[in-house]
Amino acid sequence: MSVEEEYLKWQERNPNFITPDLIDYDVIDDYVVELSHGKGIKNEPIYGVSILEHTSENKFSTRPGFLSGVAKPLWDSKTAKNYFKEVSDAVYTCKEFKDEEFVKCLRDEVV
Repeated sequence: MSVEEEYLKWQERNPNFITPDLIDYDVIDDYVVELSHGKGIKNEPIYGVSILEHTSENKFSTRPGFLSGVAKPLWDSKTAKNYFKEVSDAVYTCKEFKDEEFVKCLRDEVV
């Protein structure tokens, strides 16, 4: 099964609790950048950009996005879509690095 197929099955069972509605995703080797949507405490729209790492069969970790500070909430659709593209581009640039070097590269690439 491909990383994309595993991710889609995993995502159905593990949606983000704040932004559960998947809008878009980009699979880049063993990484997935996702853009999702939900509603905030006051029922306002909220968007989330996350980075997931495929760590083993049917397992994904949010560690790279969390450690790099790149994964974050946004409150505007256009800003969220632009940020999603920026993060995807950064993952393409950094994908050859592993662990802490990957996290550092993400920090350097995402403004």
